[in-house]
Amino acid sequence: MQRTSLLRTFTSLFALLLVTLLVAPLAVLHAQEDVQPATADTLLQPANVVVADGFDFPVGKPDGAGWTFWHGFNHANAVYQGSNHAGEDWCTGSNRVCNGRSAHEPVYAIGHGVVKFASGDYPGNVVVIEHILPNNEIWYSMYGHVYADVAVNQAVSRGQQIARIFDDGGNSHLHFEIRDFYIRDEINGANAACSQHRNYPPGPGYWPRCGGTGTPPDKGWVDPSAFIQARRDLGPTELICDNTRPNFPDSCFSQSTPSAPQIDWQMSTTGSPHSTNAQWLNNRAPNSTTELDAARWTPTIPQAGLYEVYIWYPATTSQPPATDTARYEINDRAGQHYLTWPQTRNGGQWNLLTVMDCAVGKSREGCSVRLDNTTHEPENTRRVWADAVKFVRLTSDEVVCDSTNPNGQGSCFTNFVKTSWHNVTDGGPYAGSASAVWNSQHALITDADAGRWTPNLPHAGLYDVYIWYPTITSPATSAARYEINDTRGQRHVTWDQRTAPGNWHKLAEMTCNAGRDVACSVRLHAGTPEASGTTRVLFDAVKFVRVTPEVICDNPNPNGQGSCFTNFVLPGTSWHTVTDGSPFNGTAFAVPNRLNAPVTDADVGRWTPTLPHAGHYEASVWYPTIRSSATSAARYELNDNNGQRSVTFNQRTAPGTWQDLSVMTCSEGRDVACSVRLHSGTSEASDSTRVLFDAVRFVRQPQLTITPSVLQPTQAIQVRATGFTPNGAVRRVVLV
Repeated sequence: MQRTSLLRTFTSLFALLLVTLLVAPLAVLHAQEDVQPATADTLLQPANVVVADGFDFPVGKPDGAGWTFWHGFNHANAVYQGSNHAGEDWCTGSNRVCNGRSAHEPVYAIGHGVVKFASGDYPGNVVVIEHILPNNEIWYSMYGHVYADVAVNQAVSRGQQIARIFDDGGNSHLHFEIRDFYIRDEINGANAACSQHRNYPPGPGYWPRCGGTGTPPDKGWVDPSAFIQARRDLGPTELICDNTRPNFPDSCFSQSTPSAPQIDWQMSTTGSPHSTNAQWLNNRAPNSTTELDAARWTPTIPQAGLYEVYIWYPATTSQPPATDTARYEINDRAGQHYLTWPQTRNGGQWNLLTVMDCAVGKSREGCSVRLDNTTHEPENTRRVWADAVKFVRLTSDEVVCDSTNPNGQGSCFTNFVKTSWHNVTDGGPYAGSASAVWNSQHALITDADAGRWTPNLPHAGLYDVYIWYPTITSPATSAARYEINDTRGQRHVTWDQRTAPGNWHKLAEMTCNAGRDVACSVRLHAGTPEASGTTRVLFDAVKFVRVTPEVICDNPNPNGQGSCFTNFVLPGTSWHTVTDGSPFNGTAFAVPNRLNAPVTDADVGRWTPTLPHAGHYEASVWYPTIRSSATSAARYELNDNNGQRSVTFNQRTAPGTWQDLSVMTCSEGRDVACSVRLHSGTSEASDSTRVLFDAVRFVRQPQLTITPSVLQPTQAIQVRATGFTPNGAVRRVVLV
């Protein structure tokens, strides 16, 4: 009995010591005031947490369309003298004018997260959601004056309805905050400055209150609209689905072997990172009566959209050899189609198979790749390999550079102030703030107020540049002079800022390097041709939207759903498949030529791309290396906005490389009015050569505007650059 009592006493003392060691550091941690966001490493996470992949606006999802905020972030308040607004007040309407119809309108979670609070009387309820970012930062979004539709500890997804706006008559609105704290001691903790906010997560809505110090930005609140605009897209861009743990509930890889359940897929280890568990089966013929074996890759997609799909299989000299006709089944929101791929080529590396339009979540119909062991070779003569599939999300290439926090750390906007810059708040979505500066007649940039937008671009390439400026009551300038700086040098564009304020306007096209550099920037200054002090020059937001400069139209799956290649095969002729290991699906077609045959009596192929923008495109052709003689007189027919013309090309010249064909002027979208057609009629003796059908590339060319000094400043002459050298120099220039 004494030994037991002593043991209990020792155990209790040890437990007390352990609790002291664990709790004391936490007490010190909570006592510290720190405006840096918490991290997931320092807080316990609920089991149902989902990492945020980006953020949208809480009303009018996803972009706040049809809504405005009439009271902005950190703005002074007339009721609580000396206090600034800790968030934004959103209502239906425009230009900071509410239309009185906000009550009961839906409110949405701005991103994936977990509900921390859903109660209170603000008036109306308050919802607070915790968001964990991919970099482990933790932020909190707060939605006040609502009817809550969610419960504490409930996981919510981006864009999910979480509440409706509280009916407060004509004053119905959403009070919306983003902050880096859930409880901060002096604001809403045990020692809150205002007694009514002690241990009350929603907080005061304004700061300072009740003798507190500092301003909302000092205490961890941030500008909600600026936060969202800077974090629209945070999701993982790459998902690798390997063939480990097949058929486990948490695995993205499954397989079936109905033909011989007792025989599993065979394993092979080759030492490469995605081949340590490569699997294979012998092939089946298309007419085989045996059931097919199959493998399927079904990733968990974090965000719906377009994904590039890459396949990996080992480089092997096994016997039997790998198949030349692996048959991949593609399932996505566009339906189901099939692609054939030669696994004898490019083993031990990632190979781009296709682009898929995937649904969010995990489902076979929404986004999966299936491979079975049927091929076009004799049965049991080839191996079909199943290894890894990679899904790479095509992220939004849009960078908005706003005029908030000029010259501040991390800001993409800098300004040089010589006079007074007046703040303009018109309720626009781009932080609701712009600057207006009185013009200075014919002032040089060195003697005028100026602002520069220098974006941090994710990719090198061609960008459409848009400008945004607000509505003001005083006259805006009709001659804002924007200076464009990019890899092609410096040029100027004059713009009338009285034109449709509160909208995006395309200003120019810029060719930029990746990253942030003033060599890719837009500058605006207060010098105009108008009399000094008669107009205002407006500085707000500039948007850079990456233009997809290259569209490759390849020839797999001819005439299939979603294919940009169609062909017409004459009865009795054969289109022979050529596999030369090229990156364009490793497959081309070779067709015997016909002497002087018209297009109506020949085999024909047509490439019809889906173009993202109207403009000028340089068309290039790719064809493979073949053992037999390729034609020296391939006759390409070009169809574009200028009509139809033909170009004869020697397909013996530099096979396996891109060869410039011509420049085409095309409209946006997909139409045979913008297409390339090739047929098997040539000037050579019939059956003496092969006409090759492979890939055609369309590369958008930038448009240049030059203002010669002999012209008046308002006159311009446009030229079109129709070709470029590898270093970007213009090869040919044509007057438009």
